[in-house]
Amino acid sequence: DVGRAEKALQSDGIGVIERRPHYLAIDPKGALGLAFELTDVDLPGDPRLEEEWSRTKWAWEPALSVESLWSVTLLTGSVEPIKDFLVNVFGATQVGFRTGGDHAKMSYFCYIGPSRVALMEPKMPGSQLARVLKAQGPGIHGVSIHAVDLKAAARYLRSQGMGLISDPGDRLTVH
Repeated sequence: DVGRAEKALQSDGIGVIERRPHYLAIDPKGALGLAFELTDVDLPGDPRLEEEWSRTKWAWEPALSVESLWSVTLLTGSVEPIKDFLVNVFGATQVGFRTGGDHAKMSYFCYIGPSRVALMEPKMPGSQLARVLKAQGPGIHGVSIHAVDLKAAARYLRSQGMGLISDPGDRLTVH
């Protein structure tokens, strides 16, 4: 219900820069520079809306045998204010928090509704993540998908000319 969402955002002092029926865009100035769009309309053609839809059947159809979107990872210069924003505005529920990882100084993992979101803050100023943040700015760093068969997914990606960073173990990374 974007009408209800708009009222909730406004009560938190967060403005809306565009409003149409069933859609609104949050003013990035009130969202720590992040762009958020909200809708309460189903995606036309979404097979999950069909009565005979089966998650199991659908998961095996794509070449990558993707079962679901696992998470979206956001890269930021500071996890804390983004974490607080997600909790206070979107009702995010923390499922994990880590400091001192190999690449990230701090990582925060949460659910927003049924969706997983991760936040990462670079470990050191000269690190790979810090260079990416400097070059591209804060935003989406990675999208993780859950594949039924990682080895089959790796074979398919290689057949499409995709470079894999490592052989699949419990995860597969593509650049």
